[in-house]
Amino acid sequence: MREFKLDKIKVAGQSSGETDFNRVSLLIPFDGSDAGTSANDDSSNSHAITFAGTAQLDTAQKKFGTASLLLDGDSDYVTVADSDHLDFGAGDFTVECWVRFAALGNNTIFSHWANGTASSMSYYLTYFNSSGILRLGHYLGGNADTSYSWSPSTGTWYHIALERSGSAIKVYIDGTSVISVSASTTALRNSEDPFRIGVFNDATTGSPTLEWYFNGHIDDLRITKGIARYGTNFTPPTSAHETT
Repeated sequence: MREFKLDKIKVAGQSSGETDFNRVSLLIPFDGSDAGTSANDDSSNSHAITFAGTAQLDTAQKKFGTASLLLDGDSDYVTVADSDHLDFGAGDFTVECWVRFAALGNNTIFSHWANGTASSMSYYLTYFNSSGILRLGHYLGGNADTSYSWSPSTGTWYHIALERSGSAIKVYIDGTSVISVSASTTALRNSEDPFRIGVFNDATTGSPTLEWYFNGHIDDLRITKGIARYGTNFTPPTSAHETT
């Protein structure tokens, strides 16, 4: 008689789920009702998500699900309190989301950085329209940045991913590597600042001076600690990230 392995059996209609879900540090689908001012972290960590300014959900624009995060480029952003889940050391990681620019100014996508506190510099990703560059700020034994010349369009969804795969830290736009930084075995500095979506802190952790506000929509943000999701050029996700 043939032996059937129970772990290979799946109930009809059952989703296989996310095989690396236990490594997901933060998962914010930004789903909800129009003009809502709260969102859930669907990772197992259930981090508190704080909306600032007039940051809100918008059902008129979304990449997946029912809504996305709408930021006005003036005073809006979202924060997640600092946590070991958001510090990567020398290990692999992936930070990714979808972005849609409403206007091209100085648009910070995400940051874990306090510019006036050396012990809180880790990483940030900002698009600067005046110079036409996407800048990755990083602290690998010292404060540095690496840039890519880019001319994004407004009203277009882009998949953005920042990851470390072994000895390289890379930034991808729509699955194509555009920035690669040699990290060797050097650890990223752990930041004591909150993880911020849509804004950059140009001062200390205790007295932040926020600037470079994102103007547009952000959707389906996920941080995975301990693995590089991609490692090389890839096809962007065609559906929302699994929440189980």
